[in-house]
Amino acid sequence: MAERSGATGLTTVASNASNSNGAVIRQSASRPASADERRLSAAIERQRKELQQLQRAHDDLTRKVEALEKRANSWRGALDQLKDLPQQRQALESQLQSARVQQVSGVVGNLQAAAFGDAGSVFTRNNLFLAGNQLFWIFLDPVLRQLGVIRGTSPGVVRWLAPVGSLLTGQLALANQQHVRFISGVATVTPGTVTLDTLRDRIADGFWEKFQRRTDIAVTAVALDQQPFVPFAEVRQGVLRVGVTPLGKGVGEPPDTGGLLLVSVPSLPQRVRVAWIVDTGVASG
Repeated sequence: MAERSGATGLTTVASNASNSNGAVIRQSASRPASADERRLSAAIERQRKELQQLQRAHDDLTRKVEALEKRANSWRGALDQLKDLPQQRQALESQLQSARVQQVSGVVGNLQAAAFGDAGSVFTRNNLFLAGNQLFWIFLDPVLRQLGVIRGTSPGVVRWLAPVGSLLTGQLALANQQHVRFISGVATVTPGTVTLDTLRDRIADGFWEKFQRRTDIAVTAVALDQQPFVPFAEVRQGVLRVGVTPLGKGVGEPPDTGGLLLVSVPSLPQRVRVAWIVDTGVASG
């Protein structure tokens, strides 16, 4: 502003000098100019030219100052962006951490769906519980942030513990339930004997007592070897009993113990493989 005021003053001085020069010229036109008047007129003309040069220099300096101000403003904006870099980096790291937590939560959800989910229908009790459990732990952190319980932009403890919480909740709620209806296996049977196989490790803890009390458990047995035997199988008090009976001798009831059957057939194979399937009766899907 001081420079521009100086320029205005210079312009005023130049204008006054020009007016004075004009007055002198008009006066000299009416009478012959003396030597002093000519020197004065030359000095005024010289001052006018110097003032014009000064005015041009001032205008040039003003343009340079404006260019420097624009450059300074651009540098100031760049410096402001540099100051914001740590915050931007922290926000980016927070987003990456949240993405990793979501990936882990997705893996946990897939594991629980494979272990405890029901096939064939989306809206079964177990499937709805698993979906609600995962959604609860996913949205718990955002809800707490909205309520002001959790502050900051980085993932909190609740966000990091969400996969573990979802896994533990599903385990505690559904692990003791029987999720597999059909269980199967292959037994190697010696003709004339009964093979016993407890099913305790294939039945869930919460279903085991009820399974032991049942007397209507369906069992299917098929002989895998091409031998003249008819396989039989049954489940009593949670124990699978598998045996074979030679053809032509009739299929009798298996004995209560693992003793020998009263069958005497010459040249019989020593072992026969029998495949079996037990229907636990648990509805799935």
